[in-house]
Amino acid sequence: MTLGLAARRSGDAPRALEWFKAAALANPGHPWPREAELAEHRDAGRWPEAEATARALLAIVPDNLSALMALGMAACAQADRPRANECFNAALAAHPAHPWPADMLLREIRDAGDWGSQLVEPRVQLVTGPSTGRQTRFPNEDSVDFEFTDANLF
Repeated sequence: MTLGLAARRSGDAPRALEWFKAAALANPGHPWPREAELAEHRDAGRWPEAEATARALLAIVPDNLSALMALGMAACAQADRPRANECFNAALAAHPAHPWPADMLLREIRDAGDWGSQLVEPRVQLVTGPSTGRQTRFPNEDSVDFEFTDANLF
C-alpha cells in the first residue's frame, strides 16, 4: 500500500495501480487496497474495471460507500439511469448522513440523443436575517438579492 500511495503522489498512476493490485492479492480480506485500486480506475474513467473492483470490495464490506458510489457512477457513464439511482439509493440508505449520495441523487441526467446529455442540477437559495421590525430610516442594501446570468455578465 505504501509503495502504491507513493507512486500515486508522484503521478505514476499505472505503477500505483500495480502496487494496489499486489496489495489486494496479498491481503484479500482487507478493503483498503481494493478501495485504492477502485479510486485509480474511477479517476481514469475505466468504468468496467471500476465496476469489477467495486463488486469485489462489496464482497468484503457490503455497505462500502466508495464501492456503491462507483457502481452508480459507472451506471451513469453507461447511461443506465435506473441502475445508477438504485446504487445511489443503496449508498444513501447505508450512509444517510453523508452528502455524496444525496448530491448524486439530486442530479438528473437525461439522454438528448445525438446531442449528448443534459445535466440538471437543482439550485436553492435561502435568504434570512434578524427580525428587527420595519426599518424605514436606513436602507438595508446588504439584503439585496442579485442573480448573475449571461444577460448581465457579458
